[in-house]
This record gives sequence, structure tokens and C-alpha cells, in this order.
Amino acid sequence: MHALLLNGGGSKTQNFRSHLLHVQQLFAQLEAAGVDRSRIDIFSADGDDPEPDVALRDDAVPDDFWLVDGTRLEGPLRPPVQYVNTEVDGVEVHPATRAALDAWMAVTGRRLGPGDTLFLYVTDHGTKNADDTANNRIVLWGKDENLSVQELSALLLELDPGVRVVTVMSQCYSGAFAGLATATAGSDRSAGNVCGYFSSTADRPAYGCYPENRGRDNVGHSFHFLESFASSGRLVTAEDEVLVADATPDVPLRSSDVYLGDLLRRSAEAQGKELAPVVDELLDEAWRDRAAWEPDIRRLDRIGAAFGVFSPRSLQELDEQSARIDGMVDQLKTHGKAWQNARESLARATLDRFVASTPEWKDRVADSALTGKPRAEVDALEDELLPAMAAAVGADGVTHSPFHI
Repeated sequence: MHALLLNGGGSKTQNFRSHLLHVQQLFAQLEAAGVDRSRIDIFSADGDDPEPDVALRDDAVPDDFWLVDGTRLEGPLRPPVQYVNTEVDGVEVHPATRAALDAWMAVTGRRLGPGDTLFLYVTDHGTKNADDTANNRIVLWGKDENLSVQELSALLLELDPGVRVVTVMSQCYSGAFAGLATATAGSDRSAGNVCGYFSSTADRPAYGCYPENRGRDNVGHSFHFLESFASSGRLVTAEDEVLVADATPDVPLRSSDVYLGDLLRRSAEAQGKELAPVVDELLDEAWRDRAAWEPDIRRLDRIGAAFGVFSPRSLQELDEQSARIDGMVDQLKTHGKAWQNARESLARATLDRFVASTPEWKDRVADSALTGKPRAEVDALEDELLPAMAAAVGADGVTHSPFHI
């Protein structure tokens, strides 16, 4: 087996520490499983360039930072993002660029022969192709650097037809790459020699990139997938565990799910029917032999329990449930935005009252006083300001309570 681990990152502000941690984790797992490190190639950010290229994220804010969150002081006082260089256990790291991938394929890829397996892992950002979600892109390193489904398919077609390709992709909109299975099929290739596991569908972002996960490392499909893979040693088991146990908005799927879905859609079209009735007819027939489908039924029950919903037995039930959930989501977004706006308005009013009641702070936190101030002085000021504000707010029960609702 040969492994290719890819983390494009896009730029150093977008190349998060969690992506590098996943690459480091999988490298260690593969080596522990007996894969020689000479057969593991890593493409991450700017490669071996010593310039820092990984954002540690600005998550190390003081405990009382909520007092100025949403105010004019949020920007000046928020700790700056720190950057480090990409390093993986002393091995060579290639730049995650199209040119570097082309060069790898022309040399290493061409050496792979019948019976070999290429394991392609992607922990990265992805972008949706609004014109064709079947041709979404993986973000690579540098301005306008990316790799589409069609372009990756063309690269894989340079491999010997007997090479099996297995992918694990956790970037946003990664489900589009399930189409590699059919895009690489040809007269000189075995059916099913490209397959994979994906964090989400072609039209959905991955949970690891949700804004609320800023500063958090151990979240999302990739983390849970690798954690399960470490204990089971089997990709299919890892996918099953993630599907059941990862209670996030991710929608894990595999190539066979997409293939089966396409097959069922074509069958429905040929019969002149909607998809749901066709699928439900097949499910009705299957459920008559419950013993044969016991593992699948139990998995549905576990998924329902993980997400707090009943275990569905038909697409019609899922469609009805989805419609109700979509309505709830819209309401929650509206209420959440209203609460956020109210909290920020309260924070701004609280800051104004604090400054007005403590004149010694008026000049110290003026915009002109903070502009250009060395970071060490800003940190020292913050260390004084936040405890003073917290004490003032704590002494005012009317103001303190809304902050903690």
C-alpha cells in the first residue's frame, strides 16, 4: 500500500492546526500498522518551506473576554493568531500544489502496479461548484490553487488500471468526490477499483469548518473517523461508527451509497415514479424478513437515539421528519441571531457605562490610545481591564444576569 496524505490549507490564515494534527495522527497510525514511512507521502501547505504556514487559531482568549465580545474593544484586545511551521515526524513534506501532485504522479504514481493500493486521505477545505456540484474542488496551497473532481479523476487515470484507490475525505462538499468511482471507470479498468468515504454530501459543508468550532481541534468527521480507525483497523468499521456515534451535522457517506442512490433514481425515472415510493416498496419487502436485516435495523435505532429522533423505516418518514426539522432550524437561526444581537448591544452599553463611571479608563481604552500600541502593552491593559469590568458587572445583578442566560 502507498498512502498520500493531503492538506492544502489555501493560505496560512486558513490552514488550521486541526488539519495538521489529523495528518500527523494518520501518519503515526499507518506507520504503527506496518506501512513503511517511505510509502507515505505528505502534501501539506507550503511543504518544507520554513516559513510558518499553520494557524494555531485565536482561541486562547481570557475567561472574561465575553465582556468586550461584540464591542469596539474586541478587535484590539483579541489575541492575534499565532503561526507555526508544518512538521511531521521528521519526514519530507511536499507543497500541496497542483504542480507537486502532478510531479508525484509522474514518478511515484507510475511505479504503482496491479495489486497495489493507493490510500488517498484529504483533510482540508473544499469549495462548492455552484454550476455543477458533481465537480466540487479541494482547496490547495496558494492563490486560485485547487483540484476538482474531474482533475483528480484525470490524475488517477494516469495510474496503472490495476491499482486500487481508496479515499477518505473530510473537506466541505466532499461527497462530490464519490463520483470518482464512476468518473475513473473505463474499458481498461476493473469496476469498483476506486472507492471512498466522505464527511458530507456534495451540497453541504463539513462540521469541522463550522464557525462555532473556531479554536476546537477534536471535532468533525476526520477526528472521529481516525479515532475509530485506530481502534478497529478497518475503514468500513470506522465509517459505521462515525455514522452512528458522531452526533454532528455531518452526513457521512461512502461511494456505494452514492452509486445505489443513482441506481434507485434511474429506476424511479424509468417507472415514471417519485424516488420515495420506489425505495419504500423495496424497504417494505426487506422488513418482512427482519432477522436478515437485524444489524441494519439496530444501526437505524442507534442513529435515531444519537440524534434524538425515532428510528425511521421509510423515506416518507424521513421526508416528513426532515421538513419539521428544517422549520425548526429556521426558527432557531432567527432566535439565535436575535439573542446574539441583543447580547452584543448589552456588551456595548455595559462598556460605555463602565468607562463613564470610571474616568481613569476613558483615555486608556480610547481608539487613539490603542492604535499602534505594542502587543505586550495591550495584554497588560487587558489583564487590568477585564477583571475590573467583571467586578463592576458582578456587582450589578440586573446587568450580570442577561450575560449568562
